[in-house]
Amino acid sequence: MMRRLRLLSLLSLAAPALALSAQQPAAAAAAPAADPCPIDLMQPTGLGIANLQRAQLANVKSVDDANKTMRTVSKLLFDPKQATNPMGRDLLMAQFVTFYLQYADSAKRGDIGFPGEKTQYVDLFKYADSLFTLVETGEPKCDHTTLGWRNYKPYTDRIRAGYAAIQAGAADTAEKLATRALILNRKGPQGYDILWRAAKIKNDEPNEIKYLNLAAQTLEGDTLNGAVRANLLFTLGHVEQDMGETKTDKAQKEKLYRDAADAYLKVLKDYPTSDEAPYAMQGITISASVVGDTAVSNAAVAVVKANPDKYTDQTVGQAGVLSTASGKSADAVTFFAAAAKMNPYFRDYQYNLAAMMYESKQAANMVPVVHKLVELDPDNPDNYQLFTYGFKGVSDVATDPAVKKAAIDSVMYYGKIAEDMSVRVAYSDFERQANRTLLMGTIENRAKDPKSFSIDFEFLGKDGSVLNKSTATVANVAPGATGNFKVDVPVGGVYGVRYTPLPLK
Repeated sequence: MMRRLRLLSLLSLAAPALALSAQQPAAAAAAPAADPCPIDLMQPTGLGIANLQRAQLANVKSVDDANKTMRTVSKLLFDPKQATNPMGRDLLMAQFVTFYLQYADSAKRGDIGFPGEKTQYVDLFKYADSLFTLVETGEPKCDHTTLGWRNYKPYTDRIRAGYAAIQAGAADTAEKLATRALILNRKGPQGYDILWRAAKIKNDEPNEIKYLNLAAQTLEGDTLNGAVRANLLFTLGHVEQDMGETKTDKAQKEKLYRDAADAYLKVLKDYPTSDEAPYAMQGITISASVVGDTAVSNAAVAVVKANPDKYTDQTVGQAGVLSTASGKSADAVTFFAAAAKMNPYFRDYQYNLAAMMYESKQAANMVPVVHKLVELDPDNPDNYQLFTYGFKGVSDVATDPAVKKAAIDSVMYYGKIAEDMSVRVAYSDFERQANRTLLMGTIENRAKDPKSFSIDFEFLGKDGSVLNKSTATVANVAPGATGNFKVDVPVGGVYGVRYTPLPLK
């Protein structure tokens, strides 16, 4: 009986997502362009005169001076004569209020020259938002202009302070700051990003999921910030699975795991080359297993199968694992073969490809694959056992008596090597990071006496070149026992690892 498939070594990505920039990402990354907003801020005369006060209000040093400037501007803008250009009046007033917000969130009408009861307070965040909304509704071409103002200092100050509050564990403070910022800009992800983190601190699971979803939704279709959205979606799936793991109610658990799979699937569909994609496949594998529904994993496999060249070797390899779990051996062969072609230096692809060739009755094709496997991983008896399956497949289909005999002899030869090997090297984790590579595993002493081992590893790059070398030593391993090793090298871009064979006997 064939040994079980080797699960691909993937350690969890760091979650949650990193804090976003305080500035709206799309606006920050976009190249400068001509302002398409057609609203004239210089006509009639009152608007033109008021417009000249913007620099003064932007540079005042006290609330009293700000109030004085606002009273002058309000007198001009609330003059009925300015009603001939209502869009210009509203946009200009919104800009002045945005400048004023650096000094106070609200103000008495009398202090800033607004008409009405002088002692009545005006929420200036809501007032500015209402004016910007009027402009955006009346003249959609001004959306870019209003977004710049919505993202101005009152917004960015509260976003930065909100993240600082999160770092300090002050969830209520962060929540209040983000809520105020969202009055000005509900289209950016930062406010929602703060709110889900605040909900996490408060163990408020519904809002944690709600605001993570909203943060990801704001970036849908934003090609400049795909990496941010991919991470948000991955984090959403990660959070939902963590929550699902704690649930005892079957319906709640299943919903959370299915929702997690949906989030991961969006990562696969929208961001196939992202760092998160292979981990998303791994997450879908977990969800499918927990809910006991192969349709969950089949959906992910179908996405990758439609265009495997869009994905990294890790993602394609994970699709092979999912196909195996669903009993689709032929698909698994296709995926592992594709992953091994993309990355011929990762031994698990070669092993799993050979194993699934056997399961899909392609044993005669296993031999060259196992040769590649043994070049990378020479001291594992399981690999030599694969030779016996492969050569048995050759003998079963051979019509030439000499070929059949040679194949049968090879079955005996490699079977004896596997049986007599005095050591078994096995990997438990192989983590490939941007600037670091971690390899962990065990050495089993199959000899009759205690032994110490030193293994010389070579870490291979995309083209097979040696990027780094390292030696792992495992001392005093008793007969029948195993010793652990860990190799941590400060090198990224590693595709696979090989080592110098130890004595077989």
